[in-house]
Amino acid sequence: MVATKLPAAPSAEQPTLTASRIHAMEPLLRTDRSAVNELVGLLHACEEGRGRAQLAALQVCRALFAHWAREGELCLRPAAAAEADGSPPHAAIDAYREWLRGKYRRFVGVAHRLLASGKTARALRGAAMDSLMLLAAAEVRQAHGPPLAALDRAGGAFRQMVAALAHSAAPLPAEVLDRLRDEHLSKLDVSHHLLKELCRLARSKPAHPARLVELLLLVTPPDRDVDPKQATFLLDRKDLVRADAPRAAKGAAAWPASMRRLLLKKVHRALFCKAWRAVLQLRLPDGTFRMVLQRLPTAVLPHVPKPLRYCDLLSDGYDRGGVDAVLALKGLFTLMLKHNLEFPRFYARLYALLSPEALQGPHRSSFALELQLLLSSTGLPAYLLAAFAKRLARLALHSTPSSAALSCGLIFNVMLQHPSVRSLVNRPIGAARPLAPEDADPFLPDEPEPEACRAVDSCLWEVDSLRSHFCPTVASLAALFAKPIERTTPPVDLAPLAELTYDALARLEARPHPKEVPLAIRKPTALFGEGSGSAGLSAWG
Repeated sequence: MVATKLPAAPSAEQPTLTASRIHAMEPLLRTDRSAVNELVGLLHACEEGRGRAQLAALQVCRALFAHWAREGELCLRPAAAAEADGSPPHAAIDAYREWLRGKYRRFVGVAHRLLASGKTARALRGAAMDSLMLLAAAEVRQAHGPPLAALDRAGGAFRQMVAALAHSAAPLPAEVLDRLRDEHLSKLDVSHHLLKELCRLARSKPAHPARLVELLLLVTPPDRDVDPKQATFLLDRKDLVRADAPRAAKGAAAWPASMRRLLLKKVHRALFCKAWRAVLQLRLPDGTFRMVLQRLPTAVLPHVPKPLRYCDLLSDGYDRGGVDAVLALKGLFTLMLKHNLEFPRFYARLYALLSPEALQGPHRSSFALELQLLLSSTGLPAYLLAAFAKRLARLALHSTPSSAALSCGLIFNVMLQHPSVRSLVNRPIGAARPLAPEDADPFLPDEPEPEACRAVDSCLWEVDSLRSHFCPTVASLAALFAKPIERTTPPVDLAPLAELTYDALARLEARPHPKEVPLAIRKPTALFGEGSGSAGLSAWG
């Protein structure tokens, strides 16, 4: 039935709708075109509603617009493309569709604002993102020409979704990011066009580049060409078939060329690298820069064609010192180990990085694990290993219990892997004393060069002093050095030591330590001796 009358203009005052009333309106609007004016009240509930009513209005509106797009009631193509279809013009229906398109654009704007606002409830932000993705699929389905062109349209639902996330002033909630990665970025066309959009946004110098990094870290390009049978797209497989495809064409052969291209690994890797290079040219906040340094070795380097291009970023972070240098360690080591990066004086700079801040900061766990990995190489000279062991021992002597425990664990693991360093435990100094006071130690703690610090001429008297440490955890770790090291001696697990704090140590030492007591006893038969109970007692009579 063709409508001959546009919906009446809404009144200034919109009635308050409840969630149950909103859900009850959906079947009516799906079947009765004359009731479409109720859409105005639903849009108002999306904008001004609260709680469950606003969420219900958002869900119902997106379902209605998707339904109308499938049924042909809502034409999402430009007017020129719609006229090219050859359908006869009809003034009333054209006016009705234009009115409906206006309400559609209003709804896309509402979903954009809800998703971008940091004040929106997280459940509502997730629903707004799902709404925009559902409508993006409807736009792709009605696209005139290449199906993926709709995702690049400036006012389209997909661009509005990415813009809302990228322009958010506050960090994006983990629930929203996880939902985007798990529910939507598994689709090849969505992840590909997200990278394209991030490239475009990076060129426009956004106010919040940290949001671009958060979105980029969600994308993982495929490590091989995708099997067409396992590929997922925004559209269903039946909607991917070209209208001009031969009847004999099956599977990917019937898809448009732009869709088949997304099956290639090199296409995604090239765009992934381009997006990262564009974002890394921006001026990133310190916190975001550190997040990039931390995630680069696992989230970026394995998925780019030329990992050595990121050497400058890691070198810059390493030159900054402090936390930045600690976080850049793993990336530099990955490039050195797997991609033949030559980094002059790497271990000398690592030696200078070894400080109380590195062992006490929030990233001490990753630093300790990376340091242990870097010192595990069998090609390191004995003087270098001795310098690190001696510096760790001196730091343990003057640091917190957690840092002292971590240092003892590192030294012990180095000795376990390198027998040449074990002589530092009992080596005499000067007058052949096994334990020398600090003023007689030839070690030069202020010498920045490990080969000139004379650690190889010293001994680890600090470790023996730590056996009397007030913290039992540190004392027990220091006592390990007094025992013989054998092939079967297990290494010290550094992960729990890195998590130690004063509170954790206090709880550890305050917990009850019950001693073993005999619970099974023999019932006595006499007061003294082995006699019977009556005979023993009669002796006192």
